[in-house]
Amino acid sequence: MELGATVPHFLKGKTILVTGAAGFLAKVFVEKLLRTQSHIKKLYLLVRASDADVAKKRLHDEILRKDLFKVLREKWGKDFDSFISKKVTALAGDVSAVNLGIKDANLQTKLTEEIDVIVNLAATTNFDERAKLYGWPNTYVFTKAMGEMLLSHFKDNIPLIIIRPTMVTSTYKEPFPGWIEGFSFDDTNTERLRMATKENDDVGFYDLEFDPKSIDWTHYMMNVHIPGLIKNAVK
Repeated sequence: MELGATVPHFLKGKTILVTGAAGFLAKVFVEKLLRTQSHIKKLYLLVRASDADVAKKRLHDEILRKDLFKVLREKWGKDFDSFISKKVTALAGDVSAVNLGIKDANLQTKLTEEIDVIVNLAATTNFDERAKLYGWPNTYVFTKAMGEMLLSHFKDNIPLIIIRPTMVTSTYKEPFPGWIEGFSFDDTNTERLRMATKENDDVGFYDLEFDPKSIDWTHYMMNVHIPGLIKNAVK
């Protein structure tokens, strides 16, 4: 049996906890799961929130209202809200806290009894914290490594899969090409190149007289770079 054929069979009737649910990768994962594996039993989405109401608001405002979910909305039409209500529950919590920040003992017991699969997509994205002083390039990489180290201690008792994508970019095909969010560009190197070219332009061919910060990087990525990759590099 092909691997692709085993995934729907494995997920059927399962209850899944997703951490870091408001993050980029988690949104893509949740959308894919709901669109193609609607036979799952339930999704618990852990988001940072002070209480259940705030968690529910974040679910709708920061996840379900994204354009990423428009294909799923079209698929379910007027039944979209009832489908989500049946399949998805937002949890207020924090992966850095004890018991994921879930203080209700009854809820802890309920989750322990119900959850079959945990998908951890949470990490700090504050890249300027002190982890780099200890040999790590940034805190994001450090916290991911910490999670893997912790899980390695339990690998004999817990079925475990660790996936390390080399690069995270926009969606390729599903649910539609080119969706991405959270652009953040550092113009420092571009500015250094511009100044170095200007200083060493002995023959008067300096043509980089522009402000890098004036570039609309989102427009460039969505309308130039990504379409170019799809057309010319991805076969």
